[in-house]
Amino acid sequence: MEASLSRTPRAERKAQKRRARDSKSVRRDTLFPDEEVVMAATPARFASLPKYVFTLGLYELWRRRNTAVVTNQRILFGKGIFDRNEQSIPLRNVMDVAFRRRGLNSYAEVAVTKRGKSSVTMVGPMTGSGARRLVSEILRRT
Repeated sequence: MEASLSRTPRAERKAQKRRARDSKSVRRDTLFPDEEVVMAATPARFASLPKYVFTLGLYELWRRRNTAVVTNQRILFGKGIFDRNEQSIPLRNVMDVAFRRRGLNSYAEVAVTKRGKSSVTMVGPMTGSGARRLVSEILRRT
């Protein structure tokens, strides 16, 4: 039985809204022709509360530009506003994904092999459900 058939109408509407929001988080010209956005993640607002207070709310601009986007073919990491760094990692290069909780904050750790070298990228801080969802979506596709 398909997962969408077992969902309640409310859960299905919520999933549709999430997919629509996630697909807007990446420019269409940065995707390959047969590529679809599965989910997008940004740092949680509550986890970054001290940064909001310190910057008088301007941190929101940076938080929205700190993204991790999972597609059906790769993971896209982006950070920064003026000095922007973007990284594209094919899903075949993902070696491991882990959920990590530190205090009230949650992170997704993505272990990647690139040109024979391994590195770990931490995505977060996020809510616990957001980090678990990111980890499960990456695991489902690797």
